[in-house]
Amino acid sequence: MNIVKTENDIELFLSKEVILSPQYSNYAIAVYCVLKALNASNLITKHCLTPQQIGFYLTDSANQSRRFTNYIKCGLDELVESGVITKEGELQKGYILDCSRLRGDTKDVPFVKILFSEVRRIFKDEKTNNFILLKYFIFLVGTFNGNITTYIDNGKSKSGVIGNLTIAQISELSGISVRSVIEYNKLLEELKLIYIRRQEDFLLDKDTGEVRTLPNVYGRFENMDYVDAFTTRQQKFKKSYKRIEKNKVEINNNRSLAQKYQQILKGNDKKYSKVDIQNIYDYVISENKKYENTARKHDNEDIYLENVRDVDVFDKYDFLKRKKG
Repeated sequence: MNIVKTENDIELFLSKEVILSPQYSNYAIAVYCVLKALNASNLITKHCLTPQQIGFYLTDSANQSRRFTNYIKCGLDELVESGVITKEGELQKGYILDCSRLRGDTKDVPFVKILFSEVRRIFKDEKTNNFILLKYFIFLVGTFNGNITTYIDNGKSKSGVIGNLTIAQISELSGISVRSVIEYNKLLEELKLIYIRRQEDFLLDKDTGEVRTLPNVYGRFENMDYVDAFTTRQQKFKKSYKRIEKNKVEINNNRSLAQKYQQILKGNDKKYSKVDIQNIYDYVISENKKYENTARKHDNEDIYLENVRDVDVFDKYDFLKRKKG
């Protein structure tokens, strides 16, 4: 009995109250996904299921170890004990389950949407701990930013398909080590569930001169065009610098000039020569002109104009060669 649809995949709307709660183990999350798939039509909410049947739905294989079956049973018992589902009785080795509560468990709470085929793809992989990887995958999809709408060249657009948290942020939010996050990301890439665009660009903070790397951008594998499009636009919008040798000199020079400008604002300019002051002034004027030109090309001018630096601080230097226009 195969519950996977070949034409229209089963969409699972998973309650964040369940999938993000420390109350539920990785085993309970996997069982929860199967029960959500079985109840996707809302036509049948009572089932008689054995742990072996649930394991079959996950793996599409009847060849399951006793340990695997025990994991499924533990997860099933957790959901019963917490009241997510109701156990009405037993039939031989099967549980008679009332899953009607699953109908409305995302009605008034946030949820994460995944596909049941994605669950099965994870459980068909024999190289990893499937239960852990599934929970991490659900968490990662849940970090996609619903406020981001991305357009590609053909004019099509999608919202909520892009994630742009840093590895450190993902680690902190998930409670998983940085090393494990990197490992799980690679596994999901191999399974073609996630596509990651790893940034090789720098950002230069205009005030502190600090150089930092743009965060990676990620999304589902089938949305790689949207990930690439968002990354490209982000690099242009953020005025990033490519990580190549010829630009490292420019980056370091700009960082130094930005830091010196901050010192001038604080009145700490005695250590700078006339040549230094001229170079700082030329840098500020050049950067301001870039922001002003960009602002004229866009409706949301304030976003760009807020980066324009104050040049009145240079008025006291009568030796400056002023740039026109």
